[in-house]
Amino acid sequence: MSKKFSKIAKLSAPEIRLTKPHDFDISHEEEYKGFKVTLPDEGRFKRDGIYIVQIMDKLLSFLMWLCARHNEVLIIRYDLYLSNSKIELKDLNTDLFKKLRKVKNPDTKELIFQDIQYVWARELGTHEANMGIHYHFTCGFRMPNRLKVKQITDRYQEIATKVLEDKTKVTLSDELKPYIKVNGYFLLKREMLSKEMAEQQAKDMVQQIATGEGYRYLRTNIIETRKKNEGKPIGGVLEECVYALSYLAKYVTKDYMRKGLKVYGSSSFRDKSNMLPTRKDQIDEFTVKIEKLFSEYNTKQE
Repeated sequence: MSKKFSKIAKLSAPEIRLTKPHDFDISHEEEYKGFKVTLPDEGRFKRDGIYIVQIMDKLLSFLMWLCARHNEVLIIRYDLYLSNSKIELKDLNTDLFKKLRKVKNPDTKELIFQDIQYVWARELGTHEANMGIHYHFTCGFRMPNRLKVKQITDRYQEIATKVLEDKTKVTLSDELKPYIKVNGYFLLKREMLSKEMAEQQAKDMVQQIATGEGYRYLRTNIIETRKKNEGKPIGGVLEECVYALSYLAKYVTKDYMRKGLKVYGSSSFRDKSNMLPTRKDQIDEFTVKIEKLFSEYNTKQE
């Protein structure tokens, strides 16, 4: 966490509520449909539950929707701190994604963020600004041609930061400025999604980490430095992706929230209304294939 937001939030009783058990389905399982999830610390957090099932459902739907439409998709994870700026999340999302959907590669003239979709989760942390409220996001889109991942993530952060700055309504001190930080990515290739291929991908990651060469499909330094799983891969690229995104679904930090605030949301996962019938048939065919590939990871009987 940035030192900008390191102070403890002070919440008064009228401003918080305990999320009612019937609001969500809370799971104590350490996996979701065969995919390992980020685990909370021991104690109350683990006792009360690990993740919100509805958010995990949304995250998998998000990944499958994209993979059914494109051979390669880039998944980005980022954090959003609105501080005390009075910016409304809905307005920010509307302006940001409207702008992103129009951005083109000046060399190829193709859209960079084609078919972009997103999922977000609101979290109650311990920092001072905005009563501790901040957000975790993931977005995904077709991997554009002739661009490196770093070029894309840098462009994304540049655009998002500009939109955020334009929407700031009050003068803030430098210590409490709202900001967006891209902190991870995953390049998912349709041909690499199978459980069988995941085993080889995990071996490749171990080798790449040992040699320090890096790995094209994700940031291995995140695997190396994480405390859980002893800095080793938990599986292939898809498994690592779901593991990272499951952080959005963790129950802790969502069990107490100011009344009336949504805990999570997403884009609509809808295609354009003028889609050709042949393209629709193609997507339907790939949707079945993608669902089958994802189901390979779930070895438990439903």
